[in-house]
Formats: sequence, structure tokens, C-alpha cells
Amino acid sequence: MGVLQYITSHLSEKVSKDITLEQANRMITISFSALLSSVFYIGFDIIALLNENYLLALILAISATIAYLAYLRYSSSNNTVAFGNIVILVNAGVFLYCLITGGALGTGFLWIFPFPILAISVKGLEKGSRFSATFLIILCTLFILNYSWPFLSFDSSLSLRLAAVYLSIHTVMYAYDYLRGKNQVIMQKWVDESRDASKRKDDFLVKLSHQIRTPLSNITLISNLVDRKKLPAEMQDLFDTISASTNNLVNVVNNIVEISSTEMEEEDPLQVSFNIKSTIENTLKLFKNQHQETLDMDSILNIPHEHYIGNPVRIKQLILNLIENLIRIYPEKKLKLHFNAEMAPHSEDTSRLTMSFTCPPLTEHETGRYRFVQGPNKTEQKGTPKNHIDFTIVKKLVSFSLGEFEIKTESNLTSIVLSILLKDDHKLGVKVSAYDTKTQELIPPVESRNIEDANILLVEDNSINQKIVILSLKNKVKNIEVANNGKEALDKFGSAKYDLILMDIQMPVMNGIIATKKIRELELSTNTHTPIIAITANALSGDKEACLAAGMNDYISKPFQVEVLIQKMKNLLSGSLESEN
Repeated sequence: MGVLQYITSHLSEKVSKDITLEQANRMITISFSALLSSVFYIGFDIIALLNENYLLALILAISATIAYLAYLRYSSSNNTVAFGNIVILVNAGVFLYCLITGGALGTGFLWIFPFPILAISVKGLEKGSRFSATFLIILCTLFILNYSWPFLSFDSSLSLRLAAVYLSIHTVMYAYDYLRGKNQVIMQKWVDESRDASKRKDDFLVKLSHQIRTPLSNITLISNLVDRKKLPAEMQDLFDTISASTNNLVNVVNNIVEISSTEMEEEDPLQVSFNIKSTIENTLKLFKNQHQETLDMDSILNIPHEHYIGNPVRIKQLILNLIENLIRIYPEKKLKLHFNAEMAPHSEDTSRLTMSFTCPPLTEHETGRYRFVQGPNKTEQKGTPKNHIDFTIVKKLVSFSLGEFEIKTESNLTSIVLSILLKDDHKLGVKVSAYDTKTQELIPPVESRNIEDANILLVEDNSINQKIVILSLKNKVKNIEVANNGKEALDKFGSAKYDLILMDIQMPVMNGIIATKKIRELELSTNTHTPIIAITANALSGDKEACLAAGMNDYISKPFQVEVLIQKMKNLLSGSLESEN
């Protein structure tokens, strides 16, 4: 079983990435049949030579060579038709010759029985059945001709039995492949329905979170604007009750988000040429600046070639999610973390990026209500949803990239190792997309400025939210301008200079993610950088990583305390590109 898995894995790596899953499975089957035929023919070629049957030995040697050359020529292409036809015709010729001559051991009639299995496996149910039926007609023709011109080594009774056995094998194989195809259709329909249901659930959670968090944020911010001391005593008590109820409702919403499962699309639409070294360095730089008091991290990057083709957003998301999970374990003491990344060749066109995170042992590590236990074969997670380490996103991203994820604890250290596959960029020096250029270049320094002198752009489509944010910040900053959507924000950004942008995510015309990416693209020509804080009612797992990967400097979810937002703004305006939480 291990050998079969190894062969299948090797054949899968050679399959072209430009074909469908069904074509890829067909190509793997044909490649396996070609290799098996070559080995089979070489074995019987040796037997034929020992029996001094040189003509059969020559035919088997030629057939093995043709099958192997076809494998070398077509196994990495998308031409399953030509490859399959060659394999079928070569085997059909050898099988018929062995039937007529008796083969190397005089039992050549046995060679005809694998043909219906081979034909239907290689060519599919419809075309394979035609090949198999044609082969049966040829057999019956030979059996009939044998009555008037004896050239086969068996009588009519054996001929009938051979034809009956062949027809039985054909029928069984046809029924098997038919039922398998029917079950695949049913299974695919079930998978599609499940995926649609998961997407509807995720969309519902996003909309529900947005709809609940927006009014909650308004209530929270308005409560901060009210001077409690000016209220009568009985009103103060009512106001405190409202505030407490609001906070409880916030906790309920957070718990809904925490326990909800995160579904991500397996398809990876973003495939660009990018600088892997700069992508990793810039992501690590965010943590080194943002968590100076809680994180002591050193890193080693062993990456000989820097340009690869893949999704830099997913790589950033992997690093962000994993380090944030580790920081969560040590709320009261400094985490010492060693990061190592290295790139190694995997195949002719791909390389494997391996990233390891080494930290103090997690085995039976207990912090407050949290406890992490590393078992011999699995990882158990105990504790409240707020305190546990959640590797769900990391594992999914790694699996989507055909990678591996492993946790090992040895010598008082825990190593979390993950790897992903990237395509090699063989066109170094050619024009790279603007998105890639943004990830390659180090962000230019931001001019330090006091918040009282700052010119702020608020990008928000909700007029009530606009008024509340302006009321909360009008005495803290010099000026606040408003854009009602991402497109309007781009127009204002092109005609005025802003010290900081507060960006909503869900907006009509153009959302905050797209607007941020376009702002970063515009900044490439001016060598400037304007800090952007995402203010969003989305708080599902992965939203923060998506915002940061798009080019935003920080993230705050509704509802929030205005003091937290002001502190984030001060940190960014002071010249630090990464805010402190």
C-alpha cells in the first residue's frame, strides 16, 4: 500500500495544473497503466529470451519502449486522448499476438482478459466500452476463422468459453464503472449542496455580525459621549443598566463569532509573481514592532531564490494567524519565538517553502482557564473558545496549498512546522504586477505627527456612523473629511493629503479591501505611505488577516471603545507603521 501511494503521489505531481480534476485522474490512470505495461512486458521479455522465443521478445521490448516513451511524452501534458489511444493500441496488439502464438509460456489466451478492465479504466465508460467491444469482435472473428483455417492452439469449445469469460469481465467492469460514475455524480451533488449551505451560513453570519455590531457600536460610542455626572441619580442608574446590557450583548456577539466555523474557498484566484523573502520579512516586522513587550522573536531565512508564483496573501495570513495564536498563550510573560524559513526544490516546476516556529513547550502548558495537551497522535484542545489555540485556518490554508502541518515537542521546545508548495518563477526580471511590487518593497517611513494636527479621512457609507465617529473625534484631531464609499475615497485621496484613513470594509460601489489595494498601488509612484485603520463590523476568523494582507496597518472591529481607536491612531501617527493592540 505504501508503494502504491508513493507511485500515485509521484504521478500526481507530474500532471499538468491546467486540466480539470477528472482529466487529472484520467491522466494518472493512463500513466500508471503505461508504466505497469512496461514493467510487465520487460518481465515476460526476459522469459521469452530464456525460452528462445526471440520474435516475441522483440515485440515485447518494442511495446515496453513505446509505452514508456508515451509516458515520458504525455504524462505532464493535457493530451489524455492521444496518450490513452497509444496505451490501448499497444496492449491490444500484444494481447492478440500472444493469443495467436501462445505467448512465452503457452498460455497466451490469458492475456486477453485484462483488456476490458484496461480499456474502460483508460478511456472511460463510453469510449472504453467501444474499444472493449471492438476487441471482442476481433476475438470472435479469429475464433470463426479458426474453423476453416486452423491457426489457434485450442478448439471451438475453448473459444466459446474464452469469449464468454471475456464478455463476463466486460459486463462486470461496465456495471462497476457505471455505478461508480453514478455514485460520483451523487457525491458531487452532495458536496456542492454542502458547500452552498456552508457559504450561505457564512454569508448569514457576516451579515448578522454587521447588522448587530453597527448599532451596538453606535450605542457604545454615544454612551462614551454622555457625561454621566450631569445626569440625575435615578437616570444614572438607568444609564448604567443600558451600558451593562450593551456590554453583555457585545460578549454574546463575540461568542457567536468565536464558535462559528470558518469556511474558506479552496480555489486560489490570486497567483502572481512575488518576492517571498520581502513578504515574510514585512510580516515578521509587523509583530516585532507591534508586540515589543510581549514577543522576543529572531528569524533565519534560507531562501536562495526570492521570486516565486503563488498567493502572498495566504502566506501572510498563515504567519499572522499562527503567531497570534502563540502570543495568546502567554498573556503575562514574554514569548521567546524562533522563526525559520527555507525553500527547497520539490519538482521541476515547484518548490517547497517550509516555515518552523520554535517556542517553549506547549505540552500540558496551563495558563488560567486554558490548557493545551499534545497527545501522541493528535492535538487536544481544552478550555474556553476565547482562550484556546485554534489552528483551523492554518490547517486549511496548508491543505489548500498541498502542504503539511506538524506539531512536535522535543527537548523542552515545541516546533510547529508547516510547508506549502509554490511554483518557480522562471521569468525573473520581467514586469511584475503592481500588487507584487507592493509586497516586495519596504514601506517608506511615515512622517511623525501629533493627533491634534492630523487630517483624517473617514470612509463610511452609513450616515449615522459618520456622525458618531465625527462627534467622537472632532475634539481630538485637526480635521475630518468623509467619503461615502471606496471610489469616493480614491477621488479624495488623489486630490488631498491625509495623515490617516479610517476605512470601513462593507460599502457599496467599492469596498474597503479593494480601495486599500488601489491606494497602495497609487502610493508606489509617489513613494509615500498613509496609515489605514480598518473599522469594520465583520469579526469572523480571518478578517483581520485579510485586512492586514490588503495593505491596512491596523484593524478594529465594532463595537469598540473610542479610547482604543484613538490610541491606535496615535501609534500610527507617531511614525510606527504597526499599531499596538
